[in-house]
Amino acid sequence: MFQKIIRKIVLILLIYVSWTLYGFNMEKILYKEWVGGKFVFPFTILITNAFVASCVVFVLRNIFQFFKPKQSQSKNENENEKEKKKGKGKEDKDQSDSKNKKEQQKDLPNSQNKNKNKNEKQKKQNETKVVSYFSEIPIKEFLFVSLIQTISYSTSISSHKYTNYPTKILVKSCKPISILVLGSLIYKRKYPVLRYLSMIGMCLGIALFSYQQKGSHSDEHNLLYSLSLLSVALFSDGIYAQHIDNLHRKYPSSSRIRSMIVINFLLVFCLMPLWLINAYERNNLLSFFKNNPQLIYLLLGSGVLSGIGQLVIYYSLQYFDSVIMSVITTSRKFITILFSIVYFKHTISRQQWASIALVFASLLIDSFSKAHVFEKLFKKQPKKEK
Repeated sequence: MFQKIIRKIVLILLIYVSWTLYGFNMEKILYKEWVGGKFVFPFTILITNAFVASCVVFVLRNIFQFFKPKQSQSKNENENEKEKKKGKGKEDKDQSDSKNKKEQQKDLPNSQNKNKNKNEKQKKQNETKVVSYFSEIPIKEFLFVSLIQTISYSTSISSHKYTNYPTKILVKSCKPISILVLGSLIYKRKYPVLRYLSMIGMCLGIALFSYQQKGSHSDEHNLLYSLSLLSVALFSDGIYAQHIDNLHRKYPSSSRIRSMIVINFLLVFCLMPLWLINAYERNNLLSFFKNNPQLIYLLLGSGVLSGIGQLVIYYSLQYFDSVIMSVITTSRKFITILFSIVYFKHTISRQQWASIALVFASLLIDSFSKAHVFEKLFKKQPKKEK
């Protein structure tokens, strides 16, 4: 019991620390004035993040699983040694029993033997599906998901030229908006009324937060352009989340962590053509790194932190229910915004603070209604008969 509590505390701290430091690294890379200007190489950031994060997840997962099979193998070896030490009389009995079973199987009709062979083939197929690395999901589905993520990441990182980092995180936090809109329009799903009200609250919060940033006409144009880019990224995230959920429902034996590794690796191959097309990024990247060598460590560090954060969230799902996980993920985004405002000294008005509170309150209401928390609280209990 005490060990479980310590594990839960460690997991929560790792989620907060890894994602907060990841946001700090990304904001420092994108918004700091380096030697030669700002870092205008978005596809380099995306490729290094995806590649390093997938390598970190792959290595750490194999390290965690390296010790588990050894324990089971040692147990099996001890059991086999105990069985070998037993008398040979039992082996003779087993041989005689196997002969009797074979004779009985010969007497069975052919239809029963065929059914048994079919069941054995299905079991073998299921075992091979579980063992296969892609977890029975076709590679075409992974390619589609990685292309959707390419659109999301490229539009999201392109918006940093026109808006600050807290606005970007605030808009990207409102993923339930895209999930509700796409789920109701495309997949024709029905949601509780509270989830639609929370979506309205998120939209109002983003609108109020963005309205306070108005300045000149050019600033308004840049703000609208950045919000349009972030909305494309937001709806791409919604398509990604819906498609991944449908895939794991269709293929229940598939592993989510394996899917994460494969999608991250395929994301690198989808982003490489974009990097090759961008002549400025291809020609000026090495000279920029020579003038700013500390950028290499920041890029590698952001990839490592992203991989650790993804892996910790995956393992946290085994210890926390959906309500607690939604509270943790929502609060870690709020902590990232708060850390960015305090450390980088962004000017935030009172109305913007109120809009941030409205967005995150709406996110909590959405997560609680998704987990049917309000229905359980306000459910009328049957009266006890006297």
